Amino acid sequence: MTSLLVLAQLDWNRVAVKSVAINVSVAIILICILSVLHISSTHFGYPPKKVYKSIVRICFNTTEKWNPLSNKWKLRVFRRKTVTDASDSSPVEIKEKIKEAALRRQMMITSFTSHTNAWRLIHSGADGFDGITVDVLDDVLLVEQHREHADISHLLQELPLQFPDKSIFVKKRWSRLSEHRCGEQVAGPRHPHILNILENDLRFGIRLTDEEHIGLFLDSRMPREWVRANSTDKRVLNLFSYTGGFGVAAAAGGAVNTVNIDNKNSALRYAEQNYQKNGLPFDSRTFFKCDVLYYLKRAAGQKGRFDLIVVDPPPRFKRRHQRDFVAHRDYHKLIALCIGVLAPGGTILAGLNALKASDEQMDTMIEAAAMESHSTITTTGDITAPPDFPSTPDRPVSRFRILRVSHTPENPR
Repeated sequence: MTSLLVLAQLDWNRVAVKSVAINVSVAIILICILSVLHISSTHFGYPPKKVYKSIVRICFNTTEKWNPLSNKWKLRVFRRKTVTDASDSSPVEIKEKIKEAALRRQMMITSFTSHTNAWRLIHSGADGFDGITVDVLDDVLLVEQHREHADISHLLQELPLQFPDKSIFVKKRWSRLSEHRCGEQVAGPRHPHILNILENDLRFGIRLTDEEHIGLFLDSRMPREWVRANSTDKRVLNLFSYTGGFGVAAAAGGAVNTVNIDNKNSALRYAEQNYQKNGLPFDSRTFFKCDVLYYLKRAAGQKGRFDLIVVDPPPRFKRRHQRDFVAHRDYHKLIALCIGVLAPGGTILAGLNALKASDEQMDTMIEAAAMESHSTITTTGDITAPPDFPSTPDRPVSRFRILRVSHTPENPR
């Protein structure tokens, strides 16, 4: 018995020594990291705020919120918002949820004054399917799994029964594998993976498996309709143009000229095809590959000005040799640069779909843009997502502000 007690004591001592050794090792590593950060900020003049914030987020499960007017970061604890999960639903419940989602959109579908055959059937937790969206694209159903834990198996069993004539594609947007993110057909009649859809009688090309996105953001349907109705005889600049949806709408609405700026050649090629599909005029100045922020800075020194600017940036994008653009942090700078190329009395249609930026923060950043550009900005209206994109905490949707800009005497144009 004594020998067993001695052995137990020795094992306990080994565990204690090992635990102390691990704690000492972690402490040494942290000291080394902090020393490097201190040296970098002291000798190179670069305060590594990103690293500090990353360490805080990892250790304390927090995120930061930036106020551009006070130029300060405010730390806040991140709390996961609850949404409705359909993974435990029975086949009968899945069937009922699909029918209910379709009924909620029936009035919208019948209210289309012109031909539109692309809309959202299921919008994640708002329709009882956490992390899952389903889009109707003419004769195709596109199922997107945005979270790995979101179970789509029961949904994929029921959709072919409800829509036997439609081809069904799946994209696993959470995956790191490009073939999963680009998607594949899983059910229904064999489809060529490429189609044209109609939105308010305008034709747009859709590619179901070429890349992560299909070629058109359906939640911007109402803003595109507004642009079409307000572009007559105007010079329109479409920033972050992607496949030129807003440019097509402006040209169809009678714009004098349209300029589409994007940093991807492939997107601009598809934009040109969308102009061709709708019989719209374009020339060598209609599509321009360039970093948007660089373009705005360069264009501000030239004579050309625009009557209407559409700006709807992604939540984040990388810049060569520059700090990454983060929408909930840098949006005010982008709007201020847009004002620099805006004609007197012009309008900016400003969009923001970043989940991290609330409506209040968006308005705060617009105020900061007015201060930075020495201008007066009046918000004359809002354009929210269409009714097939109901609000849910786990999916961002489009939101736009209609901004009328007047320049102060100190900053005439």
